[in-house]
Amino acid sequence: MGLFVSYDTNADGRLDPYEFVPVAHRILGQKVSLSEKQAVVHQNWDDSGEHLTMKALFKPLELSTMTKTSDSYFLSDSALTGLKSWKVVSIPSMTLPVNAFAAFLPPSHASTGMLGTPWFIVEPQIAKFSPQLSSNRYNPPDVSGNNAVIHQLLAMFHPRPFIFTRFGPQGTAACIEAQNNEYLAIQFRIHAEFQLNEPPLHPFWFSPAQFAGRLVISRDGKHIASFHMGVPTNKSLNVENDASETTSSNMEVDIGFLPQMEIVDQGESCSVTAGGCDSGTSGKHSDNIEWNDQIPNWAAEKKLEQHFYPFKKVDYLPFKEAFNRAKAEKKLVHHIVLWGALDDQSLFLFIYCWMISGSGRTLREGPLESRPVLQLLQDNYVNCWSLVEELKKISKDGSDQEMANIAQISLDNYRFPVESMVMHANGSLVARMNANEMMEVPEHDSLPKKIVE
Repeated sequence: MGLFVSYDTNADGRLDPYEFVPVAHRILGQKVSLSEKQAVVHQNWDDSGEHLTMKALFKPLELSTMTKTSDSYFLSDSALTGLKSWKVVSIPSMTLPVNAFAAFLPPSHASTGMLGTPWFIVEPQIAKFSPQLSSNRYNPPDVSGNNAVIHQLLAMFHPRPFIFTRFGPQGTAACIEAQNNEYLAIQFRIHAEFQLNEPPLHPFWFSPAQFAGRLVISRDGKHIASFHMGVPTNKSLNVENDASETTSSNMEVDIGFLPQMEIVDQGESCSVTAGGCDSGTSGKHSDNIEWNDQIPNWAAEKKLEQHFYPFKKVDYLPFKEAFNRAKAEKKLVHHIVLWGALDDQSLFLFIYCWMISGSGRTLREGPLESRPVLQLLQDNYVNCWSLVEELKKISKDGSDQEMANIAQISLDNYRFPVESMVMHANGSLVARMNANEMMEVPEHDSLPKKIVE
């Protein structure tokens, strides 16, 4: 059943001829066919009403930030063809009718006062612990309904976007950040990835951490005051890259930094006339809107983050802030050290753990999400997670020797792929456990007793 689900890419309970192609290749041990159909976008909008013009901005991934790709043993140049040749966006500018963005409006049954309450624009296809979708694909499946506008936006960057990631959590979610009688400010989060290679090359998957966006739209869905979406660049690593040079399902995985991948409006939406459309200055109108009710931007981001990752109901602080607070509150620090981010889709290490352990119980979807552990961490610890690369930088920072020492202690006790540590505020180690060991803990006991006690 798990194998069937992994090839049923549109989750309709059957394999159409397109979905059966990789199954046939697997049975026959053949390379993928050169002929695959392109995705069909079934639009549920028309050209009536106002239109919004957007511009796509893109700076290629910095290859020097990838830890494996720079080594000759990782992949041949041919495997990286799609990545290295992707220098510009596929569609620099796009104009869509405003009614296409009705997909972003809250559900019709929703309360008008649901500030910060998330809903799915694109519903996930796979449940937690379900098998991953197949990596042996090149072209996205057909899209329709709400999925169509998300696909169209992502296609501005590259012609082969997949709005359903191979690994969970999948989907696109949104919540209301601010509102008045006329407008809604909607913040959204998209999990998506791109296939960069074409046959006869083997697949190469490009998986951004997330697309974070904000839309200011009239309640009737007829006017857009502003629109923006993009891959956040506040972390040193924000893209996962998966590639293979064989017909097996095993993928070589690496992460790197993408400087820019965003879509910005070119002004408010407007009616297109024979004389053209004067869009004005981007975002000007939305800045002047007075809101009756609103929550901070960071609070809306956190609500969406928790919607995808329930373990984030516990506050995870930045490294320095966590150890300073632990000192002030006289608490221990629960410190997770890893290579990729814990709370976005650039987290290749947990995928790695998934594959080598034979278990669907990843750290963030297993122990960290269980109610007893959530309560334990919230009540008794100051919590943080750190990237290995960021700890290396902190350890070399001579301006704060105390934090440099704590960072070095954390690195000295780190073991690939993920290390969970309990530390004093001065950095001395109390206990540690590797993610691979943690996933071997029996189902009824998610946390080692020595940590609980």
